[in-house]
Amino acid sequence: MSNGGELRKHALVQRQWQEVLGLQVNLEETYYLAFYGAGALLALWISSAVVSSIDSIPLENRAELFSKIEDLKERIIGQSDGE
Repeated sequence: MSNGGELRKHALVQRQWQEVLGLQVNLEETYYLAFYGAGALLALWISSAVVSSIDSIPLENRAELFSKIEDLKERIIGQSDGE
């Protein structure tokens, strides 16, 4: 099958799926959805890297790290009202 025939077949299958799913594809919306999806994947990748780096810290040092973060947070924000 020629390249043009494959493209027509692909376009036909795509239209059939759009009809089955009831989708109306707007090119302008497609860019926003692609941008939103890429941003979501980037956020997931970054959060995965942060969690992996925290998990690589030994348990004793992790407790010390969290206590230092709490101390820094108290110095920046101030003492909480409950204390």
